Amino acid sequence: MNSFSGIILAGGAGNRFGCKKQFCKINGVPVYKIVENIARECLDDVIVVGVDIEPGETRQESVRRGLIIAKGKYCLIFDAVRPLVSKEQIEILKDKVVNHPSVSLARKSVNTIYDTESQKYLRKTIYELLVPQAFETKFLKEAHCRTTINDATDDTILMKNVFGLEPLLVETGNNLFKITYPGDIEIIRAIKKFQDRKK
Repeated sequence: MNSFSGIILAGGAGNRFGCKKQFCKINGVPVYKIVENIARECLDDVIVVGVDIEPGETRQESVRRGLIIAKGKYCLIFDAVRPLVSKEQIEILKDKVVNHPSVSLARKSVNTIYDTESQKYLRKTIYELLVPQAFETKFLKEAHCRTTINDATDDTILMKNVFGLEPLLVETGNNLFKITYPGDIEIIRAIKKFQDRKK
């Protein structure tokens, strides 16, 4: 039997939000706890970095600390502030990572992107990488140990940096909305209220 760990990143300072948004409540439940509850339904063990263990100074360091105690052959990395993640998305990642050690949910860009370095307008080839992402644990641990990158915003970057491995992209819906600014949590609350009415 394959085993799966979850690492939920809940150590952010929330500078743009104005406080630690992962502890704000939706329907009386802290945002990080909503993600944790869903993850626990699908995975064998779950570590909440920022609650169960001390976070690092950077996202990359927080993931590395979680990996030290992750028990599963495979691991999924979650943002604590994407509380609309579904069990279906988690199960898709679990299925895909068994055959590819670096998997990311993704959405094709619907907006034109202007790259100020290349001065090119891009859209057709642009994908937004979303979280959660899934990895074979031993490879992600090695990537964190060997990488030349110091402040990665995404773990597929480290797999590419160390192993030259492109992520397997799995196109998904628009529910992985990230709480970043104060108004964002009101959007999430409205969506959750709508979802509850449909049940």
